[in-house]
Amino acid sequence: MEQKIMKSMTLFANGGIGEYYLRPEKDNNGNDVFPLRVKNVLANELIFNRCLWYQSIYPYCNVIPGSIESPDVFNKLVELGNQEQIEFLQASPPCQKITIANNNKNKGNDPINRLVLYALDIIRQVPTIKRVLFENAQNWFSSCPGAVPELKGRNIGEFLCDELRAMGFKYIHKRILNAADFGTPQNRKRSILIASKDVDWEWPKEEDKISLKTAISHLPSLEAGEFSDIPFHDAPVCSPKIVEIMRHTPTGKSAWENTNPLYRPTLKNGRTPKEYCSAYSRNDWDKPCCAILMKSKSNGGMRCFHPGNYKGKDENGDDIYSDARNFTIRELLIICGLPEDYPTPDFAANNDQLIRDILGESFAPQLVKRLIQTMPK
Repeated sequence: MEQKIMKSMTLFANGGIGEYYLRPEKDNNGNDVFPLRVKNVLANELIFNRCLWYQSIYPYCNVIPGSIESPDVFNKLVELGNQEQIEFLQASPPCQKITIANNNKNKGNDPINRLVLYALDIIRQVPTIKRVLFENAQNWFSSCPGAVPELKGRNIGEFLCDELRAMGFKYIHKRILNAADFGTPQNRKRSILIASKDVDWEWPKEEDKISLKTAISHLPSLEAGEFSDIPFHDAPVCSPKIVEIMRHTPTGKSAWENTNPLYRPTLKNGRTPKEYCSAYSRNDWDKPCCAILMKSKSNGGMRCFHPGNYKGKDENGDDIYSDARNFTIRELLIICGLPEDYPTPDFAANNDQLIRDILGESFAPQLVKRLIQTMPK
């Protein structure tokens, strides 16, 4: 029996990390079989090297580069969406302007917050779409960005439900889900909305969390700047001062808590540790990793240091710990829910920052997989 496949479109596609488990497998005759019965045939992404990444991972997908705000790009997506008779749309509008990590008081006024309107317009103009998945930052549903006057006193969550309901979606559900509850060793809480026109769409069931120890402890220990023979398992370089601070920071603790002031970070311009409370912090082996963001080798980023292991005492009798560094790319792949042999495109293999940025903005693929497994086909 021929496999019934639902065709999908992804907007704000990044490098397509979230769709990884949609990739086809080969059957006994060498034919492509889509295990989740969804084929991503159309995608749009603004940043060109991310388009190249997406096309490399999904060569069968038509990737349209450029801004969805451009009439040419938007009209092309509508034209191809109707031509392909797209049934499922997935959208992750950029969230940096409204995320909790952004402390800018005017973040709601940035025009980037209007991009969700273009996704809704595509749903209106491609009537074959009958399933929709929106994903964004944890506080997205409750936000009321000033750049979107169409809200008319509603928050984003209420607005989306009203608009989709008006388009004939009978079953609409929204929740905050943590990727750590769905096969991902990372605490990554996201706003998730699922909508269906004709058949209800159930939430996947939560699973036991995966600790960092389970996920990455098999990889060899590395100090900052060290290399290994394992692909993508090379430690980022770090300043000697930061290495010394983090070498004296226990597993699961922050350098701000170090009792010896010599091993605490110093701040300029009168800034206080409270503003950087999650920076210079090690993760805990017995818990999922904290959320991975862009610029994940920045020392001042959110809790982005390896947990490390106790090594003993230094020459002054202070406790010291191994792996005083940020995570390697290989560790990040695992933490994001990808296989260790993820096929990073050749053109990006030596572009550490591009890989980190794409992973830092990704939709957790194990969560996507489980959402699509429960999606009615």
